[in-house]
Amino acid sequence: MSDRLEVLALERQLLVARSGLCRLKLRSRSQALRDSLSWRRAAVAAAATPAAGRLAFDLALTFFGGRRAASAVVFASRALSLARIVKALAGYARIPAGAPRSR
Repeated sequence: MSDRLEVLALERQLLVARSGLCRLKLRSRSQALRDSLSWRRAAVAAAATPAAGRLAFDLALTFFGGRRAASAVVFASRALSLARIVKALAGYARIPAGAPRSR
């Protein structure tokens, strides 16, 4: 019975040593990863994700309120519509009088 207890004690020591070694490796690798990352590159990468745009829109709604955001969206859509109409009219005005118009 004492042999079994000794084996269990040795296995426990081995597991504790392995656990300590794994923690040290994890700490070392996380420090290396932390050193390799820069805040500027991380910010650029985060801003490039679609979720960042959604988050920015949600923060804008929080700061400016829903009514202001809605009026800004209405204004932007009207400005875009007006720009498209002006572009179409400018293209229409450039077509010579005798040339056939495509639809």
